[in-house]
Amino acid sequence: MRRGELTGHVLDERYRVIEPIGEGAMGSVYRGERLKLGRMVAIKVLNEEIPNESSRERFEREATAMAKLEHPNCGTVLDVGVHEGRPYVVMEFVSGQNLKDVLKAGPLSIARAVEITRQVLSGLSHAHEHGIIHRDIKPANIVLSQKAGVGDFVKILDFGLVRFRAETSNLTGAMVLGTPNYMAPEQIRGGDFDHRVDLYACGVLLFELLTGNKPFQAADPVATCMLHLNEPPPRLTDRASGRSFGALEAVVARALEKDRDKRFASAEE
Repeated sequence: MRRGELTGHVLDERYRVIEPIGEGAMGSVYRGERLKLGRMVAIKVLNEEIPNESSRERFEREATAMAKLEHPNCGTVLDVGVHEGRPYVVMEFVSGQNLKDVLKAGPLSIARAVEITRQVLSGLSHAHEHGIIHRDIKPANIVLSQKAGVGDFVKILDFGLVRFRAETSNLTGAMVLGTPNYMAPEQIRGGDFDHRVDLYACGVLLFELLTGNKPFQAADPVATCMLHLNEPPPRLTDRASGRSFGALEAVVARALEKDRDKRFASAEE
């Protein structure tokens, strides 16, 4: 058993940890069971390797933020606690296919890409209304399940990098948090930013869903960030020749504006 592995543990006499299902920068995610009820849950536990106060505060903030979200396209927090000094969050277990894995088969149809993005924006609109910015929208944080008569049903996961718009504390200091391939220029700079970083990331997401490629790619994260800062975004047809995207060219171009004031003002728009 590797150091920090919780498989087989029972947390607070309520949740049995069954198996690991994922790991991110802030924590590990396990499939678990709510004892007595037999309900499957997802349990995110703070990584043992980063037990400093700043990391703990960010982790607890994720739980507080997600607990406010009551929207069909946002993952739901069910409980929080601490196990052997390690904070954990219990979330609904979302069965389905990770969008990152879906993209391995290539670009999606225009209709499917637009519908998935629409649902992501719907969930983000709800989060933004609560003053919550996700900051890490990307295929790996989106799960698709199938519902009869509906088709793809989107769940946005991992609000681990959330930032409250009204927040004045300095929990993150000068750290730049996010995933370079999907980060808006102002997020990369580490200065002031708002909910429009999520709209930029949705522009990157839609570009990738339609073409199978990211608009900006480089050999390393720093070089990727420089492209986001300095290079104009390519057209969809530059990465998917032979396909016609119509009005979506202008939609994606506006979402990927370097100047946030030139982007869409809100997820509803």
